[in-house]
Amino acid sequence: MSRPTDYTDELASDICVDLMQGKSLRAACEVEGRPCFQTVLRWVDEDRGGFASKYRRAREVQAGFYAEEQIEIADTDENPTKARNRMLARQWYASKMDRKVYGDKTTTELTGPDGGPIEHKYATLTDEQLAAEIAKRAADLVP
Repeated sequence: MSRPTDYTDELASDICVDLMQGKSLRAACEVEGRPCFQTVLRWVDEDRGGFASKYRRAREVQAGFYAEEQIEIADTDENPTKARNRMLARQWYASKMDRKVYGDKTTTELTGPDGGPIEHKYATLTDEQLAAEIAKRAADLVP
């Protein structure tokens, strides 16, 4: 029996719930009656039924799930090395799923809005205008 390829809100919702509960997309797609991994990614690319935003939100929730799971691992795992590895894997994964919340701060501090370039009012000045601005600011510093 072949897997479904047609988008339905019910299938999309079931897959998103699995993601929010920590399942990988591959595992969510292995459930009988669900489409394959590639089909779901095509739904995201084509934004079938607004699926792209639902999928993104499910991944954000999943990142939170993994972040919280680190606390449980730290509190319950008896093997410190194993616990550290499990926690680091979840930390890394959460940082990739929701960069704004769990990503490295240096990444967001060194980019402009939505990861674009930093725009600064001095970037468009000529050398002469910049020199005049520097001289003005230096004069303001002298008592």
